[in-house]
Amino acid sequence: MRRRAAGAALALFPALLAAGCGLPERVRGLVARPTPTALPRPTPVPAPPLELSFLGIREDRVRGGAAGPAGTTIEVALVGTKRGDVETARVVVETAFDDLGTSLVPAGAEDAAHEPPRGDDAAAPVVLSVPLKLASRAASSLREVSGSIELYVPDADPGAVVTVPRFRSRAGSTLASPSLAEHAVAIAIATAQEAEALPADPDDLVLRVADPNGRVEGFYFVDPEGTAWATDREERGGLVVVSARAETPGPEWGLRVRLKTPGTLRRYRFALKDVPLP
Repeated sequence: MRRRAAGAALALFPALLAAGCGLPERVRGLVARPTPTALPRPTPVPAPPLELSFLGIREDRVRGGAAGPAGTTIEVALVGTKRGDVETARVVVETAFDDLGTSLVPAGAEDAAHEPPRGDDAAAPVVLSVPLKLASRAASSLREVSGSIELYVPDADPGAVVTVPRFRSRAGSTLASPSLAEHAVAIAIATAQEAEALPADPDDLVLRVADPNGRVEGFYFVDPEGTAWATDREERGGLVVVSARAETPGPEWGLRVRLKTPGTLRRYRFALKDVPLP
């Protein structure tokens, strides 16, 4: 017999709970009351209150030749966010136990990567998945699932964006920027000879990058109308090769470097209690 899934509204701020939100006591009983963790330094734009809304839970069990790993996944929506404001997000599960006491923390949880949230509606809340190991069929609930949510909000820190006009004319030069220097990032555009010796495609951009703290989020080509285009990058021969995904950048195009600074990262603690399994 399949266990029935239960939906619940889960808040990260106690003030949201105090309002009641019109939820029955049984649903509010699933809510934990953590607060955002401190950032390395104060953010220029204060992080707004964030409500975590429980959407559902599913179990993926591999049968026969079925593709995909087995696991349990909790789906949540961040009601206090807009998809258009959040470029990438990650969920780090630190503690997860079912009611049998079995740990469900997935392997490599601490190394979870930032990924773009799902959906194209810029006004819709961000939807995230909380990945877990597959719970035993004998388990009836998740006793506790806790960890952190990290959102990358690039527009929160104006210093996190560095734009270089007409980068095609700057071969062999180093990008000068107070923001890059502040975060110990050094970027130079390789010479034509370096690119040819690599070798690299003539349409690619070849860079020498020193980024000891992993601050560079990505490189973007900017067309003459100001539209930024995402790129692919690959480390090759000690250099970074940046390739266009769509249109090839021309001589009038610019280069945009986005940084992950403390001001662009929103970190929150979360904890879910006694969530019924499906």
